[in-house]
Amino acid sequence: MKNIEIFEHTADVGIEIKAKNEKDIFKNAAKGLLKLIFKSGKIKGKIIQKDICLKAETKEELLHNFLNEILFLIFVKKIYVKATTVIKINDKKIKAKVHGYFLKNIGDYIIRELKSVTYHNLEIKKQGLFFKAKIIVDI
Repeated sequence: MKNIEIFEHTADVGIEIKAKNEKDIFKNAAKGLLKLIFKSGKIKGKIIQKDICLKAETKEELLHNFLNEILFLIFVKKIYVKATTVIKINDKKIKAKVHGYFLKNIGDYIIRELKSVTYHNLEIKKQGLFFKAKIIVDI
């Protein structure tokens, strides 16, 4: 299994993530989400960096909220998110940075619009030496 695999799901799309630790689960989940949204290519725009600080009751809820915050930055704030850096994560809190570009014409760079990350089959679990996550995104 690759670190990020994308799969089709009824009227949705899914991402399966494999990583050495939970921090990388969040980083790779964001990377997988960005692969679903953006075309590759050179970007010209105002470089920005945004802090994300979120709390939740479970790791799955934290992952859900983290990815939906990224969707908000992209589709509402018009930020071409290039990368994320997870600074700190524990059972109920994440602190991360989003790196990207502010673009008025962000639609020119989008492959598909995503509505939100769902709770359907959302899970993070440890299997052997790795952590795995399964995420379904509403399109």
